[in-house]
Amino acid sequence: MPPTILIVDDDENIVALTQLMLTRHGYHAIGKTDPFEAVEVASQICPDLIIVDLMMPGMDGFEVALRCRQNPKLADIPILMISAKADVWHASGSKANLISQFLSKPLGVHQLIHSISTYLGEPEQSAGAGFTISKNAGSAPDL
Repeated sequence: MPPTILIVDDDENIVALTQLMLTRHGYHAIGKTDPFEAVEVASQICPDLIIVDLMMPGMDGFEVALRCRQNPKLADIPILMISAKADVWHASGSKANLISQFLSKPLGVHQLIHSISTYLGEPEQSAGAGFTISKNAGSAPDL
C-alpha cells in the first residue's frame, strides 16, 4: 500500500489538483476542504503525512496541526504547511514547533515531492510534472 497523505485546504481546486499530482507520483492522497472534518479523518486513518494550508476559515493550519499533535495517534506524523505568506513561519513563534516543514506558494511539484520524500522516502513512480501550487494565475495549472 502506498503512503497515505492527507491534504487540507479550503480551496477545492488546490485539493483536487494536489490529489491528482500525488496520486500520479505513487501516493494515496485524501483531500479535505473542511479543517474540522480533516482533523476527524486524520484521527480515523492515521495518514503517513499531512499537508495543510495556513489560512482557512474557521480553523487555520496551526490549529489543525495543534489538534493533530494533541492526538497520540497523530503526534509524530510529519505536517507540511503551505502558505503564500512566507513571513508567517518566522513570526509564528512557538507554533512553528507544530510543523515539520513550511513551504511557500507558489510551490512546484518537484519541490513538494522532494519535501514529502524527505519524510516518506521516494515515491513508487514519478509522473505528472508541471503542476504549481499557487492561488495566482500562471502558466502552469494552479493547485
